[in-house]
Amino acid sequence: MATRWLSWYQRALRDHPFRTNVASGAIVMLMGDTIAQSIELQEKRNKQSTGQHMRTVRRSPLEGYDPARAAVMTSWSAVGDVPINLMLFSLINRAMQPFGIPPVASFPQSLLKGLCFFIPGVVVRMPCFIFYVTACEHVVQN
Repeated sequence: MATRWLSWYQRALRDHPFRTNVASGAIVMLMGDTIAQSIELQEKRNKQSTGQHMRTVRRSPLEGYDPARAAVMTSWSAVGDVPINLMLFSLINRAMQPFGIPPVASFPQSLLKGLCFFIPGVVVRMPCFIFYVTACEHVVQN
């Protein structure tokens, strides 16, 4: 089953790279935000119960889950983070070709490409992310 799924996914990446990367990025972001929120909620509950003699109440692990936050993070991945990353990776690949570094490179060459990607990636993505999240908050509040 896993082999069949992997084969399907690789075919989807080959035939529809943009769509597949956007969908994959959004799914990974949703899972990551859900895990992060569940950890934050558990830590909050632990702090609230420390030092208090309360009876133990069974709660859902996602009681207090913020679906608006998850929607913002997931949509950011789909409309911002993944497209920006794909554009930057393409730019880095083109910039490295004159130096003899192919798009599919060796490990040291890939490491160099990763370092060249990281700084512009942070410089470009972070202001875009802050703008996007702020705009979403304003939309939700108004």
